[in-house]
Amino acid sequence: MFTGLKTQNDFSSCFLEGIITETHELVKLKEFLDWKKINWIYRDSFPKAKNKSRPGASSKHTDLAVGLILLKQIYKMSDRALIRAVHENMAIMRFCSVSPMDIQRNRAEGKRGLMNHTTLVAIRKRMGKKNLKKIEREFFQQIRKKGLVKGKTLIVDTTSLEKKILYPTEVNLLKRIIEHAEMVVQGVIRKKDLVKSAVIKAANKLAKVYYSAKHKTTELLNAISGKMVVLARQTMAKAGKAAGKASGLKRVILEKIHRKVREIGGKILEQIESKLAGKKVSDKIVSYYEPHVRALPKGKIHKPCEFGTKATIAMSGNGFVTDYDLHTGNPNEKSLLPAIVKRHARKFGEDFKQLTADAEFADSQQTKEMEDKYGITAGIPEKKGKGVNRGMERKQKRVYDKRSAIEAKISEGKRVHGLDKSDYEGLEGDWICLILGAFALNAKKIMRILSPPLEA
Repeated sequence: MFTGLKTQNDFSSCFLEGIITETHELVKLKEFLDWKKINWIYRDSFPKAKNKSRPGASSKHTDLAVGLILLKQIYKMSDRALIRAVHENMAIMRFCSVSPMDIQRNRAEGKRGLMNHTTLVAIRKRMGKKNLKKIEREFFQQIRKKGLVKGKTLIVDTTSLEKKILYPTEVNLLKRIIEHAEMVVQGVIRKKDLVKSAVIKAANKLAKVYYSAKHKTTELLNAISGKMVVLARQTMAKAGKAAGKASGLKRVILEKIHRKVREIGGKILEQIESKLAGKKVSDKIVSYYEPHVRALPKGKIHKPCEFGTKATIAMSGNGFVTDYDLHTGNPNEKSLLPAIVKRHARKFGEDFKQLTADAEFADSQQTKEMEDKYGITAGIPEKKGKGVNRGMERKQKRVYDKRSAIEAKISEGKRVHGLDKSDYEGLEGDWICLILGAFALNAKKIMRILSPPLEA
């Protein structure tokens, strides 16, 4: 049952307002946000009860649930740390409309806290990409209405949104397939309950041979992979016969595991078999748990390759994130630029005058077409090796000089707001991370504008 915003304050709420000054950054952000619209968006995450006499358990207040989801990304905190903070930090209490009396009342009822960290995970999943993006877009529209965003200049860049996965090797991927297929064979739904059968021991032994080898040659990898492919095929065949033998909820979970083994595991086996046959394999799956993740070569000495998704981020000349998008694989940057420019022109119309991006977006014909179509000056240099400013007029060079600002913005997102690695599951989780990261970057800038540092 949807509960909505907290409507009734108690004495301790007034006490809290007296302690946390009106100039505090979280107080200013809370006042800036349109909580009525956020409440309607949050309400959409809850289906209407079919039986009105039995509406179900009450949901958490919008202030608390959505407030914590937003604060997690603003301050880059774990779910557990955030739940602890809302019981201890008075500024966070005020932002989430929680009072000390609420906490005391909750404990008197025998509850451990206002919310469990697993509840926060469930609420975030329930809201999903769709509703969280609505909140972020609504927030951005409020910033625009205040006249704070200057759409004259558009700065575009890409970055990788890494995923927390093990470094992908064929041996590791094949071990995952064998283990999950064996779970279906043994009829267990938790990996820790898996009995080390003959096939598991054989797979572990082969993996140990490879990982303990001093020289991990291609010949050794191919030999180990070939033997593990045979084991994986045999185990998957047994899993196909065993699937569906269980009953109730256990059967549903096992069928889900088997479906993933058959679909994702099958694709991984095909790509490894093709590679062993000497065929070139494109669009490789590098993670069994996150099959949408791809390798993104970066060309950096400390990190030549990252594994995740590619994100495009667009920024206004005065530092607000105006647009973002997420892409699987490693698409060419210049193919992504027209859509970003089109969206920016639609948002800001005649105010849009300048575009800049790095050399990876360079396409002289495409750049000229965009300049003519939108009446803008585009400062995009030729690709590296041809001279960074080659082919650029003086006014284009002046626009290009503004491009470096987005490097600092992306760095802030990665260091401070969780855009370095996605903690959330699946492609939907990567979208949630990017959406909340964009919200956090803009929220932090609003907080700096509305709540300047105190003077000594």
